[in-house]
Parts: sequence; structure tokens; C-alpha cells
Amino acid sequence: MHNSASLSSMVCKALGASLLIAAAGCNDPLSPDRDVILPVSEIAAPADLTLGETLTVGVTVSLVTSCVSFERFEAERTTSRVTLRAIGREKLGGACAEVITEETHDYRVSQPLTLPFVILVLGPDGIGQQRVVNSRAP
Repeated sequence: MHNSASLSSMVCKALGASLLIAAAGCNDPLSPDRDVILPVSEIAAPADLTLGETLTVGVTVSLVTSCVSFERFEAERTTSRVTLRAIGREKLGGACAEVITEETHDYRVSQPLTLPFVILVLGPDGIGQQRVVNSRAP
């Protein structure tokens, strides 16, 4: 049976660990890996689109070491705009070769969308690249 001081101490430790994980964002402080925002070298999107067509955006990311890999996109979306961040995973504590490789990953914009449609991809410095997709004339 736990006395109240012992139980209080366990609760405080559990809360402290939860706050530490929350303060670190999505990164587990005990994990040998961490999430990073990847630099973007290019965005490929059609100049125009017919309403109702699927919009596919090609995003070319730079991987600056052999310990970094692409994981996913984070997106903020409205019907007329999407803001993307390419999220990678960096393995910490290992021997990493400093080689720059580029990979292109597709992001599909689902309907509904209105034209013109703005695509903004933000890099690790918060500066972004933008493309505008206009309505195709019938």
C-alpha cells in the first residue's frame, strides 16, 4: 500500500515526464531520432487545372546527411490554399555521411478546391516557395 507522500511523488514524476514530452513537441526526448523540417529545392505543379481534376504537387527535398530521411508532409489547408512542410526523420548519435541527395515526393490535393489555388511549401528557415495553379480555359 502506498502512503500519500509516495503516491504524490509518483504523480509528480509522471506529470513531469508528460510535460517534458509535451515541451519537446512530437519528439520523444528518449528516442535516438528527431523530426526535422527538410529544405525544399523545387515545387512542381501544373500551371493550370480544370475544376474537378486532381492536383498533384511534386516536392523535391534535400537530405543533407545519410542520417536524414523523408517521413511525411504536414499540411494546413483551405479550399484555395495549402501550406506544406516536408518532415524528415534524423537519426541522432550515429556516424552520418555528409552527402546531399534529393528526393521528390508527391502530395495530392483532394477536392474541393477553388481556382486559382496557391501552394506554399515552407523550409526550415520559415521561408517558402510558392506556386499558383490557375483555371484552365475550356
